[in-house]
Amino acid sequence: MPWFFLLITGLSQAQDPCTPGASSCVQDLAPIVQALGEQHKGSWVPRIGDFRSTATDSTGLVDFPWEQPGDSIGFELRVYDAEQPQQLQAQVWTNVDHNDDLSLFDAVDMRFDRWEGGAAVYRAEIPVHKLGNYRAVGRISRDGGASWDWMGAQGIADLRFRPRDERHDALNMAEINVGMLNFDPTTGRYGTFADMMEHGSPGTNGRYTLEWLAAQGKTAIWMMPPFEVSKWDGRHPSDDAGSPYAAKDFFTVNPELSRAAQGMEGEAARQAANDEFQAFMDRAHQLGIKVVLDVALNHVGHDHRFRDLFVTTDADGNEHREVRLNDFSQVTVTPAQAEQVQQALIDDQPDTMERVAPWLYGSAAGDPHGAAGPQDKAAGGWFEWNDVAQLNHGRMRYGYNWWDVDPTAENLAVQEWLTRVLRFWAVDMGVDGFRLDHLTGLPLRLLEHGISEAQADVDRHTPGRSLFVMGEDFHTNTDTRHWLDAGQGGWYHEFLAARSPGDLQRVLEHPWFHDLTNLDSHDEERFQQHFGDDLQAGARISNLLELMGGPYAELAGDELGSREKLRFKQYAGVDVLAEPSQEALALAQSNARVGMARKVLPALQDDNRDWLQPQRGGPDDALVAVGRTADDLSENPVVVFANLSNTERRSNAFELGGELAARIDPERDYMAYDRLATDPAAPLWDKPISGRRLLSRGIYAAVDPYGIQVVELEAVDEE
Repeated sequence: MPWFFLLITGLSQAQDPCTPGASSCVQDLAPIVQALGEQHKGSWVPRIGDFRSTATDSTGLVDFPWEQPGDSIGFELRVYDAEQPQQLQAQVWTNVDHNDDLSLFDAVDMRFDRWEGGAAVYRAEIPVHKLGNYRAVGRISRDGGASWDWMGAQGIADLRFRPRDERHDALNMAEINVGMLNFDPTTGRYGTFADMMEHGSPGTNGRYTLEWLAAQGKTAIWMMPPFEVSKWDGRHPSDDAGSPYAAKDFFTVNPELSRAAQGMEGEAARQAANDEFQAFMDRAHQLGIKVVLDVALNHVGHDHRFRDLFVTTDADGNEHREVRLNDFSQVTVTPAQAEQVQQALIDDQPDTMERVAPWLYGSAAGDPHGAAGPQDKAAGGWFEWNDVAQLNHGRMRYGYNWWDVDPTAENLAVQEWLTRVLRFWAVDMGVDGFRLDHLTGLPLRLLEHGISEAQADVDRHTPGRSLFVMGEDFHTNTDTRHWLDAGQGGWYHEFLAARSPGDLQRVLEHPWFHDLTNLDSHDEERFQQHFGDDLQAGARISNLLELMGGPYAELAGDELGSREKLRFKQYAGVDVLAEPSQEALALAQSNARVGMARKVLPALQDDNRDWLQPQRGGPDDALVAVGRTADDLSENPVVVFANLSNTERRSNAFELGGELAARIDPERDYMAYDRLATDPAAPLWDKPISGRRLLSRGIYAAVDPYGIQVVELEAVDEE
């Protein structure tokens, strides 16, 4: 027990004329404690009390907005009992910029910055040149670096963080199932990538195309898995297409999604389908559309056909990349396994992964080294989905509890293979990011290392391109969110329940909100179901969220008011696409105005929000008013207004605050334009209003029922 605790305990037990707990008693103890402290100064030991980034929010998430290489992230280390802080050496130990090898750490000196709450605070600013999933820890030395005291000794966990590329805030995504979009009900054939590269739209020729998406203001696609699919024999009879999440081959585009591959078989079909996908990627990029690939790394389809990526470097330093069929050499970890592979590949049985290398699957019997054979492999999600098989990657499950085991050599081999899957699609096929299905079931090491290594591979081949990573996690997001740009969980339920401006603000500004903004997805009910026949009410909430900043997504068909849940395991289309009604087309036209406003106005491409309050009285119960600004100070500010009433025209004057107010020059005049109006170039006001008046009297809005306005404030140049 420390001497000062004994001292105070002893004094508290002695007779004292003071009233217990009175401030005078505490003041009387102070000089005694100080005097004894001087006597025992030599025995005091500095102790690390806290280590965090200056970008750490109240939930412990490091939210570090990264705009360009060299942007710095700040770290602070708090040390108690630091008598002479300048003589104490403090360091950050971090693997920042080593996304190609996270085992490499650098020591960065920290400087004494200030005293705070009785602690000496040390600080360091570390530039980040490469994106990745990183760690940082703090340590101190009292003997010039001969020995170190690490924060882990105080029970302080490593700081985990992923720099957030601010360009991703502008992503406006459509989730698509390529086969369903241009499905032919006459022949029962899936639509193809070639179909989406053609001209047209649902309203002109019944086509769902990249051109249509660009005209809707979309800047990205969330593509459901395009891999060749294993159709499980025991699937439901209506699921004739099989699940796109039951991949038969991670390195092969489904030939059913390729016009060029029709009628082909084997390697010819594979090459044609992969080539068509790459042509699709080129066309999407020409139109300013990024492609985020949906991939389920937790499991594969039955009868999986194994391929692997091999990357070698010749004597001249030239890189060679090759995808090989049935080459298990990179996932074989024992001589016995190598012999088993060799024997299995020369017999007359099918060369399926579960037969040739069963240890790549999770064992139904619980063997940490993997399944002993095809009959031992566990169903996907550890016995949840029978149409897929669980991979032996090192994360376990019991009920709704998940945990990572100390990885075996087999676990690491599976993780490294899955990392090569990501590298293939990011580099060889050129996708712009990943949506990780069933993220809950994936080992944290794979998220940390695999995503970083994929980004490092991108850095080597196309510097300046950053991968966007989001993941589906309804259960363990407190752990997984550190490694993602955005999550995908249950927050959409909160948006659907919102009925007032305050409701929306509470969700969007909630400290734990780190999600993609969306209202539905392929395996959820369409959000329009929540609003019944009131298409305008559903469109209002989706359009409003689209204007709030940060990555946003909607399911293909939402823009036309579809209510039908996506039948993504069937040979089927999307109900509203082939013959949309006039009401659906009018809705799509309105949605397009919102999408294009977001696409062209820089203030709507960032994630800065100022929730404006009425100048008088309490919060408005129906009229939403949000200021939007870009980080670039030269760009015009915007105010988004929305009327949540379905029956009444609402009006109010709102006080400009926060960053929005800072962008208004009191010495200049401003004109307002509603960029969602039929004529977006027509001014809203009869004459310009001075910045001084806007700052003192606020901004007035009058909005019809269901209405949304995007009001751009433009400074008027003096004549």
